Amino acid sequence: MDIVATMSHKDVSFAYNLYAGAKYYFSPQFAGKLEFIEDFTPWLSAGVNFKF
Repeated sequence: MDIVATMSHKDVSFAYNLYAGAKYYFSPQFAGKLEFIEDFTPWLSAGVNFKF
């Protein structure tokens, strides 16, 4: 999944949180990875593209 940070920071954060949250809730092997979201929020605001 690509998240292209061309939206506002708020919109990008929401999209990323939604994706990472879904991964967390629907895939037990990702348990404990929600902290990953906060770690990457500054990178999202800087316009970095993430590939999943």
